[in-house]
Formats: sequence, C-alpha cells, structure tokens
Amino acid sequence: MSHKETILYSLKMIDNLVRKLMDRHITADKQGLTIMHTWIVGFLYNNPDRAVYQRDIEREFRVNRATVSGMISLMEQKGLIRRLSVSHDARLKKLELTQLGRELHEKQVRRFEALEGTMEDALTPEELRQLFVITDKLRHALETLVQND
Repeated sequence: MSHKETILYSLKMIDNLVRKLMDRHITADKQGLTIMHTWIVGFLYNNPDRAVYQRDIEREFRVNRATVSGMISLMEQKGLIRRLSVSHDARLKKLELTQLGRELHEKQVRRFEALEGTMEDALTPEELRQLFVITDKLRHALETLVQND
C-alpha cells in the first residue's frame, strides 16, 4: 500500500490545505494570530452568557495549560479579550470578548462559511453524511487511544 492510500496521509493533506487557506485569511487581518486564536474567539463568541475560564479553553480544544496561557496573553495584548476577576475565587479570571474580538469573529465566520461551502459543494448530500459518520468514528477511536495513554 502506498502512503498516499492511508487515512493518515489523506487527512493530513486535507488538513494542510485547509490550514493554508484559513491561515491566509487570518494573516490578512494582520493581527499576528493563528487559527487556534480564532477558534478561541469563536468559542467565547458562541458562549456569551457563560462564564468561560482558561481551563474551559484547555478542555474544549484539548490543549495544555501553558499553550492556552500564552494564547490568551497574546489575545489580551491585541485587544481581542479581557480577563475579569470573579468574586468567588481570586485565582480565577473570566475571559470576555471585546468589541474588536466580536468584529474579528464575524469577519472570520464569513470567510470560513465560504470555505465550508466550497468543501460541501464537492460532495453529494450522501457523501457529506458518510463523511461525518466516518470522521466521528475515527475521532472516537483516537480519543480512546489518547485517554488510555
């Protein structure tokens, strides 16, 4: 079997192309951000009525504390989020999106929707359904491996 006929190779090639296209749009904003920063902004945008803390970001995206801390610091410096103290625990800082962060998210959503549309147009409705079934199975199998390590 050729390496080009493996699941890992196929997924990696798609991942590379998607990252390249998304990074191109993100760097066009000249904020010095990565795709992960935009996912965090999106998470905060989609949870406006929920108290979101750093540990929630770590869990949601399966990223370690040091990495998330660095990303949050950069996003705060760029004016995309702010950290707010909470009355019940001085150690905790609630993360809140700023107006600039909301505007960035709305712009990125339009770009991501266009990319999603391009990918969906390449598949029939049945192929799209099968894709989600297959990727859910793969994700579950890999999450099981990660949990057992």
